[in-house]
Amino acid sequence: MEQRLLTVEEASEYLHLHPQTVYFMARQGELPALKVGRAVRFDKLGLDQWIQRKIDENHEKVIALVG
Repeated sequence: MEQRLLTVEEASEYLHLHPQTVYFMARQGELPALKVGRAVRFDKLGLDQWIQRKIDENHEKVIALVG
């Protein structure tokens, strides 16, 4: 069974970002994250949805530019 909750390190590998960037984005509310005790965790499904929203937003911007 696939693991759903990811650590900062696992999320950074999944997103191909530096762990400090992932942690910073989570603190800023840019990435969906949750606190489990003192640790920050990322729901893999939530990250997938965030990626899809970013793709959709960028697609809309490109369409608007091309017009």
